[in-house]
Amino acid sequence: MTAGYGLVDSVQQMIKAGGKLLLFATDKKRRSALHFASLHDRVEVARMLIEVGGKKLLLMTDCGGESVLHFAAGEGHVESVRQLIEAGGMELVLLRNMGGQTALHYAAREGHEAAARMLIKGAGVCVFRPPPNP
Repeated sequence: MTAGYGLVDSVQQMIKAGGKLLLFATDKKRRSALHFASLHDRVEVARMLIEVGGKKLLLMTDCGGESVLHFAAGEGHVESVRQLIEAGGMELVLLRNMGGQTALHYAAREGHEAAARMLIKGAGVCVFRPPPNP
């Protein structure tokens, strides 16, 4: 999909030509253009899609229940994760896939510490870290 390649001009033309209808189009696995933009860390494309598609687009899940945030977090795309958290809020951060996993599970499983920390902060979770031993 054009969004995954980061072709900003093409995405702008797509939005003009089809409006919101094309934003909500999916592939056979129910992945939207925003899923692909998030997977490939196309922050500018994702911003344009979110601007037009809003929260409804942000909360779309694929056939496995994975959100756009699952895709970005699983790849460790910190800037995309930040943008998605800001736009989708707590509802997106806490969204679980069909296996019960949040985007934080994906970031942690893949060893993406910065993305995991951002998700913890975005969820408003206070994690106690004991002071180092003297």
